[in-house]
Amino acid sequence: MRRANPICLTPLRRTLLLGAVALGVLLPLPALAGDALIPIASNQTVGDTLYVTKLWVTNQGGSARRFTTTFIAVEALGTQATPSGQITVAPRSTILLTNVAPMGQAGMLLVSGAPQLVVSARLEAFGQGGALGLANLQAVTGRQVSVADATVVLQGLARQADGLVTSIHVANAAEQAATCVLKAFRKNGQQIAQNMTITNKALSLRSFEDAFSVLGETELSDARFTVSCNKPFYAFARVQKPGTAELEVVSPSATVGRAASLASLDTDLPQGDAYPEPDESALDAASTELAPSDVAADGTFTMNISGEFLRARPVSSFKHYTLALRPGLEYGKAEVEFDLELGKWRTPLFHGIMGFKRSDPDRRQRVLYTGLILRGSNGFKTILDIGKDPRTGEGELVKSNTGPWRERAKYHLKYTYDTVARRVTLQVWHAAQLVQTLAGEINNRDLRSLGEGRQVTLDFGMTGVADGAYFPPVGWVYSNLKVTATPK
Repeated sequence: MRRANPICLTPLRRTLLLGAVALGVLLPLPALAGDALIPIASNQTVGDTLYVTKLWVTNQGGSARRFTTTFIAVEALGTQATPSGQITVAPRSTILLTNVAPMGQAGMLLVSGAPQLVVSARLEAFGQGGALGLANLQAVTGRQVSVADATVVLQGLARQADGLVTSIHVANAAEQAATCVLKAFRKNGQQIAQNMTITNKALSLRSFEDAFSVLGETELSDARFTVSCNKPFYAFARVQKPGTAELEVVSPSATVGRAASLASLDTDLPQGDAYPEPDESALDAASTELAPSDVAADGTFTMNISGEFLRARPVSSFKHYTLALRPGLEYGKAEVEFDLELGKWRTPLFHGIMGFKRSDPDRRQRVLYTGLILRGSNGFKTILDIGKDPRTGEGELVKSNTGPWRERAKYHLKYTYDTVARRVTLQVWHAAQLVQTLAGEINNRDLRSLGEGRQVTLDFGMTGVADGAYFPPVGWVYSNLKVTATPK
């Protein structure tokens, strides 16, 4: 299963609420918070059975941590859902939420919070005589989402005359409409009927109840579906026999002999608008450090740090600066220069070097101007993550096929973000020679601070490994930082 950009999915249809007399038990799959989606959030009665979702949140850290939940009602757009207020979990404590959905409603639940938080969820069924059964629910994170144009296989599916049926569910994880192709096969490889081509609205889910019956099949076993979409997606099947304890949720099958990392994709590139967010505790500590800066009468901002400002270590591989730009003033250009001494490549995957952003308490309102990413193999690519294209909502990259990067070498980097020319440029020098220039059109032209909590920031390095593919540059040294921002 593969990762996509930060996940927000639309709820399942009402029929996903496992309308059985008793529920089978699945293995619990807890996940770090950050962003995790509980696929079934219910407080609804179906027939004579009440289905209730319970959510456990545990704080593994030594400081209080906060999270929010966002209930996404059935057939609603996730982008229009409203988050709850902040919920605090005491150090090394666990809390249980039982009211994750409004009475009489069902949908999905998005949990957003600090990475020290671990979440697990369970769906419980109650009849007139008490508890009937339960099913642990997988917390879906970016790792479980398939990238655009991938093909997933859902196998071990069946339809039987005694009432066992298979339903197929395809969720569009993108903020644009997607086109998906579904194919069904018997166990001998013969395709059942023709391809099913569907359109899936932005952040929505399509469900096909009793899917084999829809295709004209009344009885078969060991069958499979393949699903492919042109946007990031999550697909799964549900095999159940209503009125009994028979229930199975089928996830995409693994490929034998191939790493399941998102970096093993043929594109050899990360997703756009996916530069990792820092760990909240590290961000709090880093934000307390003051750097020499000045704001002139016309609003021009300058900041200079001579000498080393980050020597990335396993326990300290991140530096964060809030730029004191004049609130509300539009800036036309920002220039960032620094020296970078490479250590060893920590991985053949991606190294997070620098993030230029605007923060916001609401994750959906945060702006990524540019993230600088280096790949530790296959040409040692230089990659600029330029955030979302406001016209399409899709994350985009500016990339080189090769890069000048070598272990134990020193480089000088100059990054220019020009909102007037609508262009970002990265220049790299080695031994006083210009060895690379990478440039492209920018996506976000609104370069300004919007006040407290919504300021322009610079991140260097990373707080830890993100999504199994982004690594902090441990052993690398940053020095001689110079930042200039000039108003339009």
